[in-house]
Amino acid sequence: MQKYIALLRGINVSGQKIIKMADLRVLLSDIGLSNVSTYIQTGNIFFESNKDDIYLLENCIKDAIKKRYLFEVPSIVLKKEDVQRAIERQPFYDIDFKCLYLTFLSDTPNSEGMKQITNYQTNGEELILIEKVLYMHSPNGVAKSKLTLNLIEKKLEVKATTRNWRTCGKLLEMLN
Repeated sequence: MQKYIALLRGINVSGQKIIKMADLRVLLSDIGLSNVSTYIQTGNIFFESNKDDIYLLENCIKDAIKKRYLFEVPSIVLKKEDVQRAIERQPFYDIDFKCLYLTFLSDTPNSEGMKQITNYQTNGEELILIEKVLYMHSPNGVAKSKLTLNLIEKKLEVKATTRNWRTCGKLLEMLN
């Protein structure tokens, strides 16, 4: 059995797409995932599966949620190595890590899309794309940024979900 983490996009934020973690654990166990556990309320789900097709797992999770809750929730499934590599490749130095965010992408975006989103950087923000992870240093916080997740998804033509640096470290710790 392989260990995975599913990062759900946009649940339990501002009263939208409410899903109780206990219910979600039962739902995902019912579709055949093993040892399902969660971390915080924003959709970080650890599980094991003998399936090795990430896209199949993502679609199974998305479909189960849609069937049960009647709304779509994109998910990005990662292996432990993916999270570890994302942390190890963090490209910034001499920054306040409380202002560092990792946006995990469903696919590698095209370079034209990256050029487009850099036009939305403000207030000292920096973006660096490494494979399927977009690193964003946002010294004034993401709440004031023009680089919203919707914009990133639209311009890069991918599904995406963001976690802060601290959460990424905790997720890797829990995968170990």
